[in-house]
This record gives sequence, structure tokens and C-alpha cells, in this order.
Amino acid sequence: MYGTTSPAKKPSAEPATSLVFESTRLDDFDDIMRLVRKTGRPHRTEDVSVALALGHGLKAIHNGTVVGVAMWWTFGFAAGRVGVHSS
Repeated sequence: MYGTTSPAKKPSAEPATSLVFESTRLDDFDDIMRLVRKTGRPHRTEDVSVALALGHGLKAIHNGTVVGVAMWWTFGFAAGRVGVHSS
């Protein structure tokens, strides 16, 4: 209504959107494959399985669901590769 003011909102103790980051594990395979399929990438299940076993990674979790994954593979001290998928 014109000319009235709303009471100030108290800040929430929890942010509206929060992400939790955790290291990837071999049992994250199904979540990673879901992201691969959702993004339309042509990765085969065998390739993702090997990449997960040989690489390092972080998964982003929102409300209990994995919504992103970043992985990397090191090749000694001079080279590496990075891969990212998100929903």
C-alpha cells in the first residue's frame, strides 16, 4: 500500500543458497555420470570410472544433491589437466 513501510526483515541464520564442497570418492560415480549425461558430454562410463580412480576431485553439494564436480589429474610437476561438470 502506498505510504506504508514494511517492518525490517531479520537476517536469516542460514544463507538462502549454500554449497558444501567435499573430496570425490569412487562411490560418487553415479552422481558424476548423472552430471555427464545432463551436460550432454560424450564420456563413456569406462572412461569416467578410470578418470575418477586416477584423478583428484571436489564435488559441490546443494541440499544433499551433487550439483557439480571438478577433477584434475597431475602428470609430475610440469603438467596437469582439469575437467568440470555442473548441473
